[in-house]
Amino acid sequence: MTGRKEQITPGQMSVLITATTLGSSIVFIPHPLAHYAGQYAWISASLAAVFGTLMLAAVLYLNRAHRGRSIMEYSAALFGKPLSGLMFFIVLLMLLFAVSAIVSGIGDFFSGVMMKETPAYIFNATSLFAAAATVRAGIKVTARMFVLLLTVMVAFISAVLVLAIPLYHSGMLLPIWPREMARPVLHGLLLTAGFPFGEIFLYALLIHLVPAAPGAAPWRGKLYKGYALAAALLIMAVLCSSMAFGPASDVFIYSLFKLASEIHIGDMMERTESIVGIALILGSYMKATVYLYMLNLIVKGWLPFKDERTAVYPLALMCLFLSLTLFDSPADFFSQVYVIWPFAVLLVGGTFLTLHAGMTAIRGTGKGA
Repeated sequence: MTGRKEQITPGQMSVLITATTLGSSIVFIPHPLAHYAGQYAWISASLAAVFGTLMLAAVLYLNRAHRGRSIMEYSAALFGKPLSGLMFFIVLLMLLFAVSAIVSGIGDFFSGVMMKETPAYIFNATSLFAAAATVRAGIKVTARMFVLLLTVMVAFISAVLVLAIPLYHSGMLLPIWPREMARPVLHGLLLTAGFPFGEIFLYALLIHLVPAAPGAAPWRGKLYKGYALAAALLIMAVLCSSMAFGPASDVFIYSLFKLASEIHIGDMMERTESIVGIALILGSYMKATVYLYMLNLIVKGWLPFKDERTAVYPLALMCLFLSLTLFDSPADFFSQVYVIWPFAVLLVGGTFLTLHAGMTAIRGTGKGA
C-alpha cells in the first residue's frame, strides 16, 4: 500500500473527469445560472465549457512537459518549496471548502425536499463516510466503481430530459422584454466558468496517475471526450430547464427535480423526481470522493505517513464539521457557493495553471525533470 504508486488507465481518468464535472452541478447549477443569465443561460454555459477546455489543455500540457511527474514534485523544482507550499496550501483550503459544500448540498436537498424530518447532519455524515471509505480503497478501485455509477447517473439524467420533451417550448428561450444581452451572459459565464468547468484545474493533482507512454496523444483525446460528454449534458440540462420553465427557472432551486416531477405518462409513470435524487446522490458522492482523494494527496505529500491513507478519515471528519458550520442559511450557501467559490476558482485556478505553464515554458521542464 505504501511503496507502490497507484495508476489508472486513461479511460478511468476520463470517467473521473466526467463524474466531477457533472457531479452535483447537474442538479444545482440551472437555478443560479438562470438567476444571473435568464434565458441566455445556455449561451453562458456553452462559453464556459470552452474555457474549461482551455484549462484541461493547460493541465495536459504540464503533464506532457514534465513527463508524467507529480505536480507537487515539479512545482517545488520550478518555484522552490516555500512558494510551492503556499500555492498548494491555498488549493488545500479550496478543496476543504469544496468537499464541505458538496455534502452540505446533499444534506440541504434531502432534508429540505425529500426527507424533511431527518436532520441534515445524517446525510452529511453518511456521504462523507462513504467517500472516505472509497478513498481508502484506492483510486483504481474508485475509478472502476465509478464506471457503473456514472453510467447509471447519465442514464437517469438523459431519461428525464427525454421524457420531458412534451414540456419544452422553444419560445421560452426568448427574453420576455427587450434587454441587453452582454451583461447577463457575462454574469452567467463567470459563474459556470468557475463552477463547475474551471474546477478542471484540480486535475493537475491527479493527471500523473495515468502512466506516461510513447505516442500518448490518443489517451489525451479520451479525456477531452469525457469532458465534452459532461459539458454537453450540463448544457442540455440548462437548455431544457429554460425551455420548460422560462423565467420561472430562477424560482425553482432544483429545476431538474421540478422538471422530473412534471413528467406524467398516463398512469404508468409518475413521481419520477426520485431518479433525480438518485442522480444527485451519485454525482455528489463521486465528486466528494475525488476531491477528498486530492486532499489526501496534498497532505501525504507534506507528511511522512507510513500508511499513505492515514489522513483520509481525519480529513473527512474535518469536512463534516465544516459542512455543518460554514453556512448559516440558504442565502449564505448561495453567496459562498455561487458567488465566492466561482471567483476563487477563476482567480486561484487560473493563476495556478498560468504560473506553472508560464514557468515551464520559460525554464523548460526545470531541474530534475
